[in-house]
Amino acid sequence: MQSITSKNNWLNEKHLFLVYILVWITVSILPGSKMLPPLGIAFMQFFLTAICIVAVFLCKKLEIRAILFIVFAFHLFATICLRLFYIEEFNDPLGSVSIDSAEYNRLAVLTCRKSFSEHIRYLIADGGIDDLGFPTILYCAYRLAGPEFGIHLMLLFNSIFVTVSCYYLYKLSVLFLPKNISVVITAYWGLLPFSVTTAADGLKENFFTVFLIIGVYYAFVFCKSHNYLDLTKALFGGSLTLFFRLAVLPIFLAFLFVMFVNTRVKSSGKLVVVIILIALVFLYLLPSLFQYILDLRGFSLDTFTEMAELQYGTTETSHAGLLNWVFGIIGSLPSFLSTSDKINYITVNNFSPFLTLIIGSYYIWGIIEAVKTRSNVLPLAAITLLNSLIIIMMSFTFDYRYRFVHMPFALIIAGHGFCASDKKIALGHKFYRVLILLFIIYYNIS
Repeated sequence: MQSITSKNNWLNEKHLFLVYILVWITVSILPGSKMLPPLGIAFMQFFLTAICIVAVFLCKKLEIRAILFIVFAFHLFATICLRLFYIEEFNDPLGSVSIDSAEYNRLAVLTCRKSFSEHIRYLIADGGIDDLGFPTILYCAYRLAGPEFGIHLMLLFNSIFVTVSCYYLYKLSVLFLPKNISVVITAYWGLLPFSVTTAADGLKENFFTVFLIIGVYYAFVFCKSHNYLDLTKALFGGSLTLFFRLAVLPIFLAFLFVMFVNTRVKSSGKLVVVIILIALVFLYLLPSLFQYILDLRGFSLDTFTEMAELQYGTTETSHAGLLNWVFGIIGSLPSFLSTSDKINYITVNNFSPFLTLIIGSYYIWGIIEAVKTRSNVLPLAAITLLNSLIIIMMSFTFDYRYRFVHMPFALIIAGHGFCASDKKIALGHKFYRVLILLFIIYYNIS
C-alpha cells in the first residue's frame, strides 16, 4: 500500500492494480462472500481495469497528442469488446438491465425518420428539457446509419467525446498542477471503466461531462485573458449541460460565483463564510429543484424520502445515515459482487469507485489546502461538493453514475492535495488507505 504513491509517482498504476487484485481475491475467498459474479463478468472487471492501467503506463512519458490517440484507441477497443460481450452474454447490445438506455433507444427509433423539428417537438412533449441532448445525438447517429448500425456507431461517438474531454481536462489541469501529474489525471480519466461501460450501456454521461469541462476550462481562461469570447465559450459549454441533466447547470453557475468571490474577497475567513452561505442557499433551493425534476419524470418527492428511509434508516443518527454522508463526500463504495441488476451499472466498472476512494484523503486535503492558500483550485471544489450534496439528498451515494460528472475536477483537487502533502500528512494518507481498503472488504462481504 505504501508504494501506491511516492514523491514523483502519484497513483502508481502497477501497485494500484496489484492492490485491486488483492482486494478482489480477499473478497472472493472470505467466508462471508456471496453473490460472486459469473466468470464472464469477473473477466470483464479485470479486462477494463487492465485497459485503464496499461493506458496510464503508456501515457506517462508521452506528449498530449500521443496520449489522446491512446485514449481514443483504447477506449474504442474496450467499448467494442464490452458491447460484443453484452451481445454474447445477454443477447442485448445494451447489457443485462438496460432501463434508461432502452428508453433513450426507443425515443431515437421512434423519431429517426422524422424531421429534426418534429424530433425536438416529440422529445419536449414526451419528457423534459434535460432529455433533449442525448436523444438528439442518438437521433443523428440513427438518422445517419439506421437504428441497427446507429446503436453501434454511438460507440465511436462516445470515444470521440471522451477524447475531447481528455484534451480540455489536460489543459485545465496544467493550469494548477505539474505536467506529470496532469498526464496521470488525463490518462486515468480517459480510460476509467465507468466511461467504457456507460458507452456500451448506451447512457449519456460521456457526452454532457465534456461540455462541463469545456465550460470550466474557459471560465479559468477568461479570468486570465479577460477576453469576452472566452466567457462566451464558458457560458455556452456550461449551458449545454441543461439539455442532459438539469441539476448540473445550477452547479456550474455556483462554480462561477465562487470563482468570482475567490478573486474579490481577500480574507480567507470571509471566503469560508461566503461559501457556507452559498451551500445553505443551495440546500434551501434543492427541494424545489428536485420537485421540478421529479414532476417532469412523473414521480414525487415522497418516493425518494421512502427510498432514503429504506436504505439509510429513519433517524439522522443511524450508522447508515452517517455512511451516506461520509461516502457521499469521498466517493461511492465499489461492489466486487454481483446481482442481475448490478452488472451493468455497478459491478463491471468497480475500479472507478475503487480509484475514487483511494484518492479520497488527497481530495479532502486538497480542499483544505485550497481554502488555506486561496488556491484557484477552490472553485472546482464548489462543483464536487455541491454535486455530492445532491447525491446525498437524493440517496444516490452508492451509484457512481451521478458522481462521474464531477470526477475530473475531483482528480485535479486530489492532485493538488498530493502536491501539498508533507511527510506527516503522507502518513495520514497511508493510514486512510489501509482503513478504506478494510472497509471496502467489509462492505462487500457483509
